[in-house]
Amino acid sequence: RVVAYLGTLALHNHPVDLLLAAWNEVARAIPDVDLLIIGGGEDLPLLRDQAHRLGIENRVYFVGHIDQCWVPPYLALAEVSVDPVYDNVVARARSPLKIFESMALGVPVVTADVGDRAALLDNGRAGTLVAPGSVAALVTAMLGILREPMQQEIIKINARSFAQQYDWNKLSTMWETVYQRNDRAMMGLS
Repeated sequence: RVVAYLGTLALHNHPVDLLLAAWNEVARAIPDVDLLIIGGGEDLPLLRDQAHRLGIENRVYFVGHIDQCWVPPYLALAEVSVDPVYDNVVARARSPLKIFESMALGVPVVTADVGDRAALLDNGRAGTLVAPGSVAALVTAMLGILREPMQQEIIKINARSFAQQYDWNKLSTMWETVYQRNDRAMMGLS
């Protein structure tokens, strides 16, 4: 069983240290689940050291940076993906691709209710929203999904369905229509 994090390992805007602190609790509560950290970055050594200090290094697998084509197969291994965030300007301004990738694969997402994340997760129907920066909230959300297979299945179905509105083909067609309308208006042809 796997929980995953996908993203950059740079603590100034991706607080994966929160996830490791939460994982310390989850690993004690559920002995047959491991954490897969997919991505590289400047703080990889610090995060490995944190896992070692917490005594969870044998339950955390750091994959490192991978080519984009490998994201779906790695992420599909997970029962849950986690996007830990604080409530700050950076987190409020981002719409993380990792959320869309998880939803498209039907992997339930746990993230904080910051910025547009609630809208991206259909107000919690396509994922789980927690308090930002809270280790306890991350623990509760991960354990809830891992221990409740029916809830996990409902979120998977909702996530896949809701993610369809973010399909690149649909978005590109929508934006093309907007640009064409704008071009016509600028030329006085509306």
